[in-house]
Formats: sequence, C-alpha cells, structure tokens
Amino acid sequence: MKRSLAAIWNARFVAFARETRPYFRYMSMSGFPAVFVLLLIVASIGYMQLLEQVPPDFPFATIGVVLFTPLVSWSPLRTWLRPPDIVFLSRREAEMGEYIAKSAIYNLIPGALLALIGLALYWPIYRHGPGMSGVWTLAAALPAMKAANAAVAWQERRMAWPAARRVSRLLRWTLTAAAIALFLVQKPWKAWLFAALACATGMLAVKLAQRFRFPWERLIAEERRTIRRYYAFFSMFIDVPTLDSPAAPRRYLSWITKRVPYRPDTAFVYLYAHTFIRTEIGGIVIRLVLVGASAIVVFGSGEWLGGWLAAAVYFAFVGMIGMQVGTLPLVHRHTVWRHVYPLPAADRIRSLLAVDRAAMVAASVLLWLPAAFVLLPQKLFAQAFAPLALAELYILLIRPGRLKRKIAAESDSLSD
Repeated sequence: MKRSLAAIWNARFVAFARETRPYFRYMSMSGFPAVFVLLLIVASIGYMQLLEQVPPDFPFATIGVVLFTPLVSWSPLRTWLRPPDIVFLSRREAEMGEYIAKSAIYNLIPGALLALIGLALYWPIYRHGPGMSGVWTLAAALPAMKAANAAVAWQERRMAWPAARRVSRLLRWTLTAAAIALFLVQKPWKAWLFAALACATGMLAVKLAQRFRFPWERLIAEERRTIRRYYAFFSMFIDVPTLDSPAAPRRYLSWITKRVPYRPDTAFVYLYAHTFIRTEIGGIVIRLVLVGASAIVVFGSGEWLGGWLAAAVYFAFVGMIGMQVGTLPLVHRHTVWRHVYPLPAADRIRSLLAVDRAAMVAASVLLWLPAAFVLLPQKLFAQAFAPLALAELYILLIRPGRLKRKIAAESDSLSD
C-alpha cells in the first residue's frame, strides 16, 4: 500500500522532534534559559519606565518598521526533505502539493503568532504616538502580510537563477517595510491599498522569472542548512553529531587570512581562521553582531534604565557570540590529517586561542561601536566604556584559560 505524503511528513516531524528532545533538555540545564529570563525581566523594567515617560520625539514608526519587517518578511520552510528523496519521491512530484501545504502551515502559524506577540509588545507604546491604525487593523494586517510573504517566498524558491531570487527577496522585504510604515502612520484604507498593490507586484515579479516545477535541490539544501544551525546551537551545550558544512567564500573577509604567514608554526592559525570565516560559525557570529548592534541602537536611549539596558544587551550578545565562537575547537577534532602531518599539538591549542581571541576582540569592538555612537552624545560615559572594558578583560584574561581547559577535557575524552 502506497504511503501518503502527509504520513511521511508527520513521521519525519516526529523523528526530528524525538532526535532533538535530549539536546533541548541539556540546553535547559545549562543556565541559558535563566540568563534569557533575566534579560527579559531587565528589558521589561526598562520598557515600563519608558511607558511612564515617553519622549515627544520618540520614533514610533521607525521602531515599528524595524520590529515588524523581519517578523513578517522572514519566511522559513521546514520540509524534512533529504537527498534520497530526489530519487524516491520525485516520481510523486505531482502529489507534493499536499506535502508542501503541511510545511507551509507548520511554519506560517508560529510566524503569524510571533508577529502578533510583537504587536502586543509594541501596542502600549504605539498608542502614545500619532498612529492612525487601531489594534484590530494591525492584528489583521500583520498575519495577512505574513501569508503573502510566505506565498511569494515559495515562488522565490522555485526560481532557477540565484540572482533573480536575491532581487525578488530584496524587493519583497522593501515593499513589506513600506507597507508596515504606511499602516503605522497613514489611514488604514491607504495602507491596505498599498499592501494589495505590493502583493500583486511581488507575485507578478516572481511569475516573470524562470522557475522549476518543484525545487528539490533548493529545499533539500535549505533543510540541511537549518539542521546545521540547530546543531550549531546545541553544540554550545553538549556534543552533537557532526554535519558537513559547506564553505561560504565571504570574499569581503578573505583579506584577513591573507595576512597569515605561510609557515609551519602558523598552519593551524591559517586553518582555524579559514574555518571561522567560511563556515556557519562565522555566519552566525556576523548575524549576531548585526542583530546586537540594532538592539543596542534601539535601547541606547537614556530613557532605558539610564543607558544601562544597552550595556546589558551588549553583554548578552557578547556572551552569545562567545558561546558560538567556542564551538570552533569541535570542527576538526575528528579529522585524521592533523595526526598525520608533523605539526605539534601545542601549536594547535596556541593557534585556537589566538583565533578565538582575535574573533572575540573584533566582534566585541564592532558591537561596541553602535553603543558608543548612541551613548557618548548623551554623556553616558560609564554606560559606554564599562561594558567594553569588562568584555575585553574577560576575553583577554579569563576566557583563554577556560577555553584551554575545555580543549584539554575534550582531548582526554577522545583518547579514552
């Protein structure tokens, strides 16, 4: 009897949930949730203080656009597809609409709920401003725009050429940001009209591009990338299975590795510098820096706990970056070549510490620059310089010893 595609989807979902459940348990025991809850409490206190005295020049619309654009535009799609499916499921390609429909619902409902949670957090401060849309208007508009983005994003996945896909994605995000801005500052009927025209424009743009009937390879690559990100996160708390990580060129950072001398004593520096820049570790760190910088700019006003909330956000993101960079020693621990070539093991540890130190110093300074940009003009010198000083003390004095002990413990576990 032929198994239904819906049953295959359900079985794969259950298998993934069963596989990752132990890792979530280890994460919950690590103290990470407690730190996250503490940050939420601090942010809530700052938010309540801001609501009591909202500045007259507060950028209500700008904050709303920055908050809702990624919540509405980001359209992931978990399909659980695997490389063998190109052979074993491709003959049922005509029936894959049922399969993709389950994936779309699985991703759309949580995304819409997340947008509504964002609205619940944003509404208390939005009503202090000159906004024209009511809460029910925004509550209807955000899920509708989320669904439209998901539909256009599916068509983008079908596009044959990466350049066309990137242009369409940029257009979709831009039109979504503009529609959200109109909902926040204009009369609702104008915003609805623009949103409808933007949706039609997006659908027309993707229809003009050359598309695959079903994008097997793209969906499989997207699913594998998502799984790698899950395991990259879990690896900060417990050993996880190692997945192959495709190298990303990141040519805008390639000049860094060119400065590493070609000598035997810097071979591991060259290896780990390339590993950091070209793998998912570097990609996640770059995204954390960008997100952290945006959050610091938003919370950098003196109204938020006198500027100390920005300092707390800075520490939180430095900690998350440190946890991610701390997974670098795990990348090549099972490779055989480092036991074949005559390179001292001490050089490996020294090189790891050097790359870790350089990456953390660079990330912490880049993350501090927006804090300095918003705090120093307000003459909040302690809030601006104290986080950077404490972060550098940790990176240069405390972190190397901890990382060295971690590497030694992992080496002992592998030799047992």
